[in-house]
Amino acid sequence: MREFKIFIIVLSVILFALCFFYQSRLMPVLLASMLAVCLLSFLLSLISRLALSVKVGELPNSVFRKDEVVLTVHLKNRFILPLTPVRVYVKVCAENKYTPENRMIVISVPPMKGVTLRISNIMSYRGEYSIGLEKIEIFDIFKLYSFKKNFKDGWNPISSPREFSLTRIRDDNEDENENARPKLLGFNKNTFSHLREYHEGDTLRHIHWKLSARLDELIVKQMEQNHNNSALVFCDYAGIYPTIEAALSATDPTIEAAMAIVRRILLSGNTAQVIWQDIRIGKSETREVEDSYTYAQLTRCLTLLPPEPFNGEFTQLLSEYENEINLERALYFITPNLNEALVEKLRLLGLTLRRNVVLAAISPTNEELIRYIETQTKINFCRIDNDDVASIGERI
Repeated sequence: MREFKIFIIVLSVILFALCFFYQSRLMPVLLASMLAVCLLSFLLSLISRLALSVKVGELPNSVFRKDEVVLTVHLKNRFILPLTPVRVYVKVCAENKYTPENRMIVISVPPMKGVTLRISNIMSYRGEYSIGLEKIEIFDIFKLYSFKKNFKDGWNPISSPREFSLTRIRDDNEDENENARPKLLGFNKNTFSHLREYHEGDTLRHIHWKLSARLDELIVKQMEQNHNNSALVFCDYAGIYPTIEAALSATDPTIEAAMAIVRRILLSGNTAQVIWQDIRIGKSETREVEDSYTYAQLTRCLTLLPPEPFNGEFTQLLSEYENEINLERALYFITPNLNEALVEKLRLLGLTLRRNVVLAAISPTNEELIRYIETQTKINFCRIDNDDVASIGERI
């Protein structure tokens, strides 16, 4: 295209010079003819730009990780002449990529007929994406001019962690001498404490509707929870990875495993306290999960975590919550980085001799360390294949 423009410009200059230095009637005619052809080409391309109809199909606002979404673009030429090849620019994420990239598609649009493009996009990782149609570029016959049609309204779908249901929970964490003791999950011990005014962020299910209607203001029932009977779920979101994709590849299955465990705890009528290290606030983050509403809030929070994990050690999180860990409650540790430092920390905390401790490792590689955990400790160890969190239902 650039070379053709240079050729036309050089030819115009030559013809223009010959009109002065070479006394011939043919030169002005050739120059005028060439300029007329260029002008006609410009007018035809402008009409084609106005005659091109573009319709973009909508995308879902929320999908699950590993789902495929299809962007549909329908082009129709309402002009009597066919268009030169049209360039369509779309912003998509390739498979196993998190950051979007521009993709160019060249297509010819015949007159009186529509052409439909379907561009597939794989949501390989959790988080918020930015995809959609960027622009369409139309050229004239000689590719001297180009007309662009930009599209500002794209889509920002959210790719959530996949949901898995745990079919069963092994009972080997139950105390052999106390059958009535909590197994692995903990109990929901919410009790009424007092009434107070409504504050922003309070759950609607705790509103005292009759009293609120009588007093003409929202009154909330304050509930107190016995945290000793709430399971602790530690999600390892710490580490240093070379790329964003490598970080998400490690942390996404960890988050999915944690969500699967929490969901199973809720289905058993119990509560959970999920703890992880958050790079946004530079410290640990804790969420109480009591029902489907708080579970949905936790899912969104973990979905929109930044791709960069917390720059620290998982053992720092365990040290911070050492007092809560020492209480008699069920403990879950989900980590993509099973190492000797973590096992040593569990030993120092006295967890290697407790039966209500679950250590879920994402694609562990240290087989010697795994044998030590399974043979020399009472920790319930489960191996989760990377990107195959469904296996957790067969191990816990």
